[in-house]
Amino acid sequence: MNTSPDPAYEAEYNLRGRHKDADVFIGRWTSESERVRKVLKCKLDERVGPAPKATLDVFPASRPGSPIFVFIHGGYWRRMDKLDHSFVAEVPIAAGAAVAVINYDLCPGVTIDQIVAQCRDATAWVYRHAADMNGDANRIFVSGHSAGGHLTATTIWHDWRADGLPADLVKGALPISGIFDLHPIRRTSINDDVRLDQAAADRLSPLFHRPRHMPPVIAAVGEGETYAFREQNRLYAETWRLWGGEAEELVLKGVHHFDVILEFAHADSALCKALFELMGLGR
Repeated sequence: MNTSPDPAYEAEYNLRGRHKDADVFIGRWTSESERVRKVLKCKLDERVGPAPKATLDVFPASRPGSPIFVFIHGGYWRRMDKLDHSFVAEVPIAAGAAVAVINYDLCPGVTIDQIVAQCRDATAWVYRHAADMNGDANRIFVSGHSAGGHLTATTIWHDWRADGLPADLVKGALPISGIFDLHPIRRTSINDDVRLDQAAADRLSPLFHRPRHMPPVIAAVGEGETYAFREQNRLYAETWRLWGGEAEELVLKGVHHFDVILEFAHADSALCKALFELMGLGR
């Protein structure tokens, strides 16, 4: 475990220290999410497992057989909640998708291994209940921000056949500002809560595990993010291609780590256009 953070790594990964106005942006996530839950039809706190936060919020599509957008929130595996991220549903719903926003228990109460398993269980639940949200179980796409980008990547590397489900359960992925090599986290104060050792960082780093099934990936990152986040994003897309998969690296201009996902609120943003392309939604 890490007890003495390396200042160089802390500067690259402790983003609240870098962005003193982070809470302003997070407040916008929360207020916009409250508004969206009032204007969209939704089913809150659908239980997907026995853990306290093993729940998700469903925003049904207007028509049966619609593609499904699954979103996993960030917060370095130790903060935030699905209720802060309902805002990501509004534009995809208008474009013709169903949306599920996943919750999970937080470190240090659980391990990242347990969080990974909870997100996989939630995605499997979406597959099994697709029709209940007017969704198509054969068109599930997963996205997430920051730690949620990491959890997106661990979700798509999972061998779904071991659960009696189709190998290609996830048809595409859009990780945003993801962390794909967890070893640097061990050298930051974040590790006080997430408690990674060498073996866990090896086991949980998507950059070092080639999946059996490789759906198309669009790896997105804000232009104004730290070098470490931009490099993690570049390496993940590059590695995916080296493994033989289809991957695009998308650098979003004019945004940083805390406003990048607010691009989901704008149908004409590069982030939304990428999502629509991935999901086959015409605009």
